Amino acid sequence: TWGAHLEDVLADPALRAGDQILFIESKETQADPAYVTKVLTHLSDNGYGRFGRPVVIRSFNNIRQNLILTRDALRDPAFRSMRPWVKLNELFSKNQVASLATSQQMIAQSRQDGFQGVEFHYQDSNLFGMLTFARSLGLGINVWTIPVSMGEVFLAGLREEVDALTVAYP
Repeated sequence: TWGAHLEDVLADPALRAGDQILFIESKETQADPAYVTKVLTHLSDNGYGRFGRPVVIRSFNNIRQNLILTRDALRDPAFRSMRPWVKLNELFSKNQVASLATSQQMIAQSRQDGFQGVEFHYQDSNLFGMLTFARSLGLGINVWTIPVSMGEVFLAGLREEVDALTVAYP
């Protein structure tokens, strides 16, 4: 209630003039079709979710229901033109599960649910097994959040293994 609102950020002239991929992390804990509609409407009204201005909407695994609602909303005629340019990524917490097999089941569920990518914490104990499995399913991969301290080492080591890296650099 005290920070910038999404519609204000998306309307920012400098942001609108860019051509970078826009990542939006949904932290809503309640599944709400009205929320999803507002987000997609704000994106559309400001020229995002189109050729040259793709969007990745991401959310953590434990609150993934809004990703499912977004997937479904992109089938609606009002948002259908955005569908090729709005990607859905599911984030997994550091060491969310101990077993690589369980991680693989969760990653496979992401693919089955129609998500285009998965994102993992850079210090997860099963990171490379999860990266390899996700890649074998054709999912996009992001690793988050690479710290400033020794970050260059992680960037150099991961840049050929992933599609994106979230960094804490200014």
